Amino acid sequence: MKRTDKDNEKRVADEDCIPALPKKKKRNNITPALKQQVIDLKDQGHAVKQLSEQFNLAHSTVSKICSSQGRKDIEAALMTTSELVQKKISHFFNSDHTKETPHHADDLACDFEGFDNDSHITNLDYSSYGCSMDSLMTTSELVQKKMSHFFY
Repeated sequence: MKRTDKDNEKRVADEDCIPALPKKKKRNNITPALKQQVIDLKDQGHAVKQLSEQFNLAHSTVSKICSSQGRKDIEAALMTTSELVQKKISHFFNSDHTKETPHHADDLACDFEGFDNDSHITNLDYSSYGCSMDSLMTTSELVQKKMSHFFY
């Protein structure tokens, strides 16, 4: 079938009524603002990575301290409270100002009222041995001194 001029006119009229298709946009439509957002996100990613590395380092340090070897190291560095007190008492009674006392440090532990079977100090009277409580450090001072020496 041949097209007539009338058909051609109708076809041209129909084409004029159809809106033109939009032109295809470029796929790489990155604006400067979008570029800046990408840069900011990368910077934030690097900061998060650094924080993560710092956290992992701190976590591994804490894990080492909490490991059995770490606990053994801390226990070796810190004496128990009763050991600290016994050492201080032994040192005090072996010092110069108690030489007139006929007792030795080994005998004193037996002579003291206030030592129980576990060698924990409960109630000691130092005045009968020519010394005062003020001349001995308190247990908490001994522990604090030992701990500060260990941690600083």
